[in-house]
Amino acid sequence: MTTTPMRPTAPTFPDRADVFIGGKWVQSSGDEWIDVVDSWSEDVVARVRAATFADVDAAVAAARASFDAGVWASTPIAERADVIDEIANRLEARLPELIQIGIAEVGIPVPVSAMTQEMTVGLFRAVAEEARKVQLVDERTRADGGISRVLKEPNGVVGVIIPWNGPIGTIAFKVIPALAAGCSVVLKTSPEAPLSPSVFADVIAELVAEGRIPEGVVSVVVADRDVSESLVANPAVDHITFTGSTLVGRRIMAVASERIAKVSLELGGKSAAIVLDDADLASVMQALPMGGCLQS
Repeated sequence: MTTTPMRPTAPTFPDRADVFIGGKWVQSSGDEWIDVVDSWSEDVVARVRAATFADVDAAVAAARASFDAGVWASTPIAERADVIDEIANRLEARLPELIQIGIAEVGIPVPVSAMTQEMTVGLFRAVAEEARKVQLVDERTRADGGISRVLKEPNGVVGVIIPWNGPIGTIAFKVIPALAAGCSVVLKTSPEAPLSPSVFADVIAELVAEGRIPEGVVSVVVADRDVSESLVANPAVDHITFTGSTLVGRRIMAVASERIAKVSLELGGKSAAIVLDDADLASVMQALPMGGCLQS
């Protein structure tokens, strides 16, 4: 006789009654809540305040003001890298919490959640390490003997829209490089997985309070599609980066094209693999299912 394993008891997490704008938890202009549903038990394990159009506008205004003030953008890139390392340290200190959140939000088993959350902390540190290698000024001698100078500068205000699967990892891929470059960021998280980005926001709030990140540089909001589209359409946002479906990406590109905003899109494809002629097919066929189903 076989037995069906019982689903683990769903833990509960603190409700998030405020929205995170400009580096601080503040009262929302609205009163809508988003239920966070545990992927195993299907129980509601927390509630998160939904951002309104006004909240997103406030987040963008804070990001615009902070970038135009130039404090973070003019901070030496090595110092920005040090701050990113500190973000990693503080997230690492909260790994037990993040592991439990990963199980609830994404539905992955305990060992996989532990592995991916620990790996993500390493990604933060990898960005910091790469940032320290960046040469912001590149001078080259032309054929006519003159000098061409290439300057690397931050894009400005970046709107980041991430999916539900692996939110902290996607933050490492999108938000952290933008911060390393000196940009200000408005992060729009998925309503299905808002808790781990809230932990990230907690860490940012600590560093803002300590004066290591200026106010306005980072906002984190949770919103539905219509409110999210207002972030894409806002003329104060210089660059939109999105991971998700081709359908939504097409809409983002159309809205952003109205004002010629920069767009980075990671769309549609799922766990593509390139198998070379000399590959060990038995090993490949064992590895592909885990790679394809890890957090999907």
